[in-house]
Amino acid sequence: NLAMIEVNCKFIGSCRVKTIAELYNQYYNAVGIPLEFDKLEEVREKIIVSAPVEEEELQEKEEFVLKVLQNAVSLERVAYELVLDLANEGLTYAEINLIPSLHTRKGLSQREVVDAVLCGIGRGLGQVEHSIKIGLVLGILRQEDKEVNHETILLANRYKGTCVYGLRISGTDDGSYPLFLFGEEINLIRSMRFSYAVDADDEMDVIYACDNGARRIFQGLHASLSKQAIHALRTHNVILECSAKASYLTKKIPSLSSHPMRTYAENNVLVIPCSYARTTFGTNTKEELFDASHILAVPYQCLSKGIEMAEKLSFHK
Repeated sequence: NLAMIEVNCKFIGSCRVKTIAELYNQYYNAVGIPLEFDKLEEVREKIIVSAPVEEEELQEKEEFVLKVLQNAVSLERVAYELVLDLANEGLTYAEINLIPSLHTRKGLSQREVVDAVLCGIGRGLGQVEHSIKIGLVLGILRQEDKEVNHETILLANRYKGTCVYGLRISGTDDGSYPLFLFGEEINLIRSMRFSYAVDADDEMDVIYACDNGARRIFQGLHASLSKQAIHALRTHNVILECSAKASYLTKKIPSLSSHPMRTYAENNVLVIPCSYARTTFGTNTKEELFDASHILAVPYQCLSKGIEMAEKLSFHK
C-alpha cells in the first residue's frame, strides 16, 4: 500500500540493454566498422553488475554506455523508453538524475543535451495510460571543472518552472572532493531557490549538506554511526535516499542485510528506498522497497513516513 515514487533514477544507469546494443550497432555501422556485438548477452555483460565490483569496473560499464549517448537522437530515445519503463512499474512520481556534461563529448552543448532528454520525456508522457509526474534533476560532478558545473547550475535556472525540478551534487565520495569545497555552487543553487540533493557517505559531508539546505542525501553509509550526523539529518528533516543493492554491488557494504537503513529509521531519520541505476544493478523501485521491508526489516511506518515526506517535499514543489 506504499506510494510508488522514485526520487533517484540515474539516467545512464537505467537504459534498456537492447537499446544500447542497437545504438552500438548503429554507431559501428556509421563509422564503417563491422558490428562488434552480435548477441544481446554480450552487451548485457558490459552493462550489468551481477556480483560486487570495484569502482574501476563500474566506471568501465558506465563509460561503455556513455559512448553511444552523445547525440540528441540517442538521448531522446533513452529518455522516452525510461519514461515508459517507470510508468509500467506503476510509479506516480519520478525524478531522473541527468548529468548533462557527460553527454557533450561529441559536440552537443549542455542545453542541447537537456532539450533532447526533455523531448524524450515529453514524448513518453504522451504515451502512458496512467498519471505519472516525471522531471529532471540536473547533476554536477565533484570532480568536474568548476566552470562546467556553474554552466549546469545556470542552465537549470533557464528551465525553472518546466520539467527541470532541481539539482544534485554527484561524483566521487572518496574524500578527494569534500563537500565544503562546493560552498559557492551550493550558495548559487540556493540563491535560485532550487531544491538540491547530494551524494554523500562521509560523516562531515552529510552534516555539511544538512546544515546548508540539502533536501535529500543519497546513501550516507559511513555516517550511520555518527550521533552528530544523525542529529543533523533529523533536525533538518533531510531525507536519506537508500539503495541497498547499489551499496552491496559496489562493495560499500558486505551484504544487503548490513545496509544501515534500519539504523537510521530507528533513530527517526527519514528514509526512502530508491532504485538509482536500475539497469546497472538489476533493480527497480518495487524491489528496493521489498528489500527494505523484508531483508532490512525497516518498519512499515518508517517507510511510509519517509515516502510521505518525500512526496510532500518533492523537488517539483
